[in-house]
Amino acid sequence: MAINIKEMFGDHLLELVNTKKLEKITINDLLSKTGASRQTFYNHFCDKNDLIQWIYSHYILTAFPEHADTMFQYNLCLVDYYNRILKYKKFMTQAIQMTCQNNLKGFMQNYLINWEKSWMKDLYVYKYKSSPPDNFYFIVEYHSVGCVNMVLKWIEQDFPLRPEELANHITNLRLSILKYWNMDDVLQNFQDIDIDCITVAE
Repeated sequence: MAINIKEMFGDHLLELVNTKKLEKITINDLLSKTGASRQTFYNHFCDKNDLIQWIYSHYILTAFPEHADTMFQYNLCLVDYYNRILKYKKFMTQAIQMTCQNNLKGFMQNYLINWEKSWMKDLYVYKYKSSPPDNFYFIVEYHSVGCVNMVLKWIEQDFPLRPEELANHITNLRLSILKYWNMDDVLQNFQDIDIDCITVAE
């Protein structure tokens, strides 16, 4: 069976995090650990930050589909996502503290903003048969940045909420945006459950 080079580097970086701070780990450390050549590493990654983003995308963010057709599906994806963050707690806690260029915080933010814009736009076009108004993307981006920052705060404060609790809060906020544009009814065409079942009492 062929070796997956990216997984090899990803797995070994995660191992190294157990004994050395992420920001201190070098490419040479990875090469010593894997036995691979420098050229092999750079054939697959631009730098260590690129590898960090790959680990996040393939080990932590894997549950998210291109589009979540129901709020229930979205909620389940969030719970899985937050549990994966907990699984790789040491890696994530250190990765979000890195402030170098092309850091994970910015990557997380850009991913969610683009995902939200695409999903919300599809719902808007489905309902209104027209492109969203000018302020549509501003509101979506405002919401997305807030969601990312709450997740970052959750990690930085050592996970004060259970994944299910955080997922419910974020899902309810997303639902409030849909209601703002009178689009919550659109989801009824895509699901078999009542979206109100997601809402939890505070």
